[in-house]
Order: sequence, then C-alpha cells, then structure tokens
Amino acid sequence: RHDDTLAVGLIVLLVSIAVFAVCIKYAKNKDNIILSTGQRESHTNVELTVLILILCGFIVRLLGSVTLPQCDIDVNQFKYWARMTEEYGITEVYSHAEEINLDYPPLLMYWLGFVGKFCKLTGIGTGTAFGTVLIKLPSIIADCVIAFFIYKWCRNLRKANENWILLAIALWLFNPLVLLDSTAWGQVDAFQSMFMVASVYWI
Repeated sequence: RHDDTLAVGLIVLLVSIAVFAVCIKYAKNKDNIILSTGQRESHTNVELTVLILILCGFIVRLLGSVTLPQCDIDVNQFKYWARMTEEYGITEVYSHAEEINLDYPPLLMYWLGFVGKFCKLTGIGTGTAFGTVLIKLPSIIADCVIAFFIYKWCRNLRKANENWILLAIALWLFNPLVLLDSTAWGQVDAFQSMFMVASVYWI
C-alpha cells in the first residue's frame, strides 16, 4: 500500500535520477573509449540492443499493468465502457453516452468493444488481471512504438555514437511518469502521442 504518494513519488524520482546519472556516465565513458581507439559498435549489436530494450519495456509494462497502483476510477470506467459497448454495440453505444458517462472519442471504443466481446466469449471477465492487461494494451504498445521512433530519430540526428541513442530510448521506456500514465493508470495519451511523434518524424 502507498499511503503517502508524495513520499513514494520522491523516492521514485531520486532513484530514477541516480539510475539515469549512471547511464549518462557509462555513455560518456564509452564515448571516450570509442573516440580514443577509433572503434565503433556494429549496427547489428545496436539494433539488437534496441529490440531487447523495447522487449524489456514491454514486459515491464505487462507486469506493471496489474501490479502498480491503479487509478481505479478511470480503469474501472474503461472496463464498464467495454461491457456497455459489447452490450449496446459499437454503432449504438453513443446513443447512451450520457447514461454511461461516455466522453471519449470513438477510436478507444472500438478497442473496448473488442475487449468486451472477447471477454464475454471467453468468460474471462473484464475485472480479471487479463482483462486489465487487455484494456491497457493499446497504450502499452504505443509506448513501445514511440521508443522505436526515438531510435529512428536519433539515428538520423546523431551517427557518431550509439550509446546516446540507447540512453534516449531507455529514458522514455523506463520513465516513471510514462509508466504511471499508460501502465498504471491505463490512460490513452501515449496512443495519441504515438501519431504525433510519427508525424514529426516523417516530416
């Protein structure tokens, strides 16, 4: 139980700063070694490391989606909408928007409708841990896709040393605020951000 969220937040912040400081120090040391010896890491190793980082971030999110402190109001609201979308149907659910307090745009509702239908067919139930993971899955995947775009972006901006690229990806994947928003609370901000980051990248 987390009775004092400010204290918990301060601890998480201090630990994160310490971890990132170590990462930056490591990257600088690798920079110096590469510059002094003229060596360079192979692109294959970097790409494999990026894939491993993203996979680790995905696994951390799957585990965290059911173990981290939940924003019960929002998560339970999404589960309720999933059941109501399955009951009313995706074409009729907005006719009952005021009744079920529905104030989100349709894209999320398509997914919640699928989750509601899947849970009804399988008998799993949206209230189970698996149901919770399904509700949060779009945001979890979006986090990982954003990490991939960060990799692509950094490769274009800085080609001298790949250590900083890995650090940039890790700063996003294991940022406590990012984990809190999408993994713990199940918010869909990452899904919208994914399209914005992709748009800026392609521009």
